[in-house]
Amino acid sequence: MKEAARIASGAQLGASQEFLLAQQLLAEGKHMTGLDTQGLEKGIVYTNHSLTDTKIEYLISVNVDADGTLTIQATNYQQMKSGK
Repeated sequence: MKEAARIASGAQLGASQEFLLAQQLLAEGKHMTGLDTQGLEKGIVYTNHSLTDTKIEYLISVNVDADGTLTIQATNYQQMKSGK
């Protein structure tokens, strides 16, 4: 978690708003079908985008899942969107 926070800070990524909302719903005792509640309690997702962003060039995320696995992903969103 500390390494993910360090990487996210250096890349100017914030905690995913969708991830934070899901954590909030879980804390309120609300559950969503198909949601990995264990991952929400023990992990984190940092991103440079939200699910509704369409004018961003690169999608970047740094994730830590419930077992501590750190995953870094970067996708050229504009290239993917255009199919080239």
